[in-house]
Amino acid sequence: MYGTGIYQYDSYFKAPILIGSDLTMLLIIVPVIGSYIFRDIDTVEQKTNFLTILGIILYYAFSISFGVAHNQLQLVYILLTSISFFTLFTLLLELYGISFCYNCSFYLRKIELVFLILAGASNIIAWLPDVLHSLFR
Repeated sequence: MYGTGIYQYDSYFKAPILIGSDLTMLLIIVPVIGSYIFRDIDTVEQKTNFLTILGIILYYAFSISFGVAHNQLQLVYILLTSISFFTLFTLLLELYGISFCYNCSFYLRKIELVFLILAGASNIIAWLPDVLHSLFR
């Protein structure tokens, strides 16, 4: 095993790869995302460029959340995966509406919204104790 810290349960082969990936995301991708967030993204070209960055983040998030089993940042990786997934597809739907002059709008009825919230909350309630127990042990 590698040693101490959040990479203590990873092998000597895998830990440097994870450290390098995390540093690259922290030092390069996070400032790029910040620059897109703090300026207005209005044109199709800017949204397409941001879409490619979201694709990179989604690939990283999927590979890191499924590849890391005993890391203390596992819940953060899963959160990053879900945020980047839904942001990417929201932007895709928005670009689809712009390119075809068609506004995609999805209206949920209250009962559907309540069902989705209850289903998500029940999954969190069912799995979070096991995940937290294994992370702290």
